[in-house]
Amino acid sequence: MPSKEEVLSSIVGSIASPASGIVGAINAVMRDVVSLVDEISKKKAA
Repeated sequence: MPSKEEVLSSIVGSIASPASGIVGAINAVMRDVVSLVDEISKKKAA
């Protein structure tokens, strides 16, 4: 039978994994938005 610490670390790992995926997806979207705004500003300046 797993120890209390092992069970808790398993639960925390299960919760943290999807959260880090969501953060990664948000970062990717923000990077794309910044890139898009940069391209638009370059086209307007040209």
